[in-house]
Amino acid sequence: MNKSVLTKKCLLVTGAEGRIGRLLQAAWAGRGVIWSGRRTGLAWEMGGTAPDLPEGAAVLHLAGATAGDMGRNAAAARALAAALRPGQRVVLVSSIAVYGPGPGPFRESDPLAPRGAYAEAKAEVEAILAPFDPLVLRLGNLFGADALTRAASAGPVVLDRAGDLGPRRSWIGPRTFAELLWQLLEAPPGALNLAQPPALPMGALLQAMGAAWSFGPGAAPVPVAEMDLSRLATHVALPPATPEGLVAELGSLKGTWP
Repeated sequence: MNKSVLTKKCLLVTGAEGRIGRLLQAAWAGRGVIWSGRRTGLAWEMGGTAPDLPEGAAVLHLAGATAGDMGRNAAAARALAAALRPGQRVVLVSSIAVYGPGPGPFRESDPLAPRGAYAEAKAEVEAILAPFDPLVLRLGNLFGADALTRAASAGPVVLDRAGDLGPRRSWIGPRTFAELLWQLLEAPPGALNLAQPPALPMGALLQAMGAAWSFGPGAAPVPVAEMDLSRLATHVALPPATPEGLVAELGSLKGTWP
């Protein structure tokens, strides 16, 4: 599916030093990718003018902030837009957060209703790059780069009450994410949700990790946040998500990521 990208060695990835960028550098080693970060490969400080992009390069845009000044996301997107040439291929990794709170299952055709600075920033980046007809991949919870796994590494986790095992979310394992993303690089423009079915409860993941957890006193404000993956399944074969499988994928990267 990605013969032209691989043969021409013309995929440029922004945000190479972020969590996702570091994962892809490990998973895609030797695949002829040009990495761009503050200190990596084709240097680009996210707040500055984007560098001259290699002629004919497709761009996978990861650069963006997840905390602090969310305005940096729009600034980076505008800088990239100014550097893009007409017809240049753009793939953007966005987020389930753009759909806003709600049970779902969210479909790509649903109107966006972002709530909070992070979600609003992701939706704004989608809008800024929309004139370039990008492929927009709305990512679910990337296991290992999510708040739950970070909390579990710090000590016992307290979950909001929802069902027997806590809130359910759409997840994807890090190795599965890297491989599916590679397969999707030349999928048609438009929006695609990116996760593995089915949605899994947080408590089940914590149990598979061997992490201590309990319920707090309050009910979960969003007991379920799930994406519909039927459109994605027309492009790639989707392995099912299991707590044990996600934990095994993350464990296989121990010492190298996140």
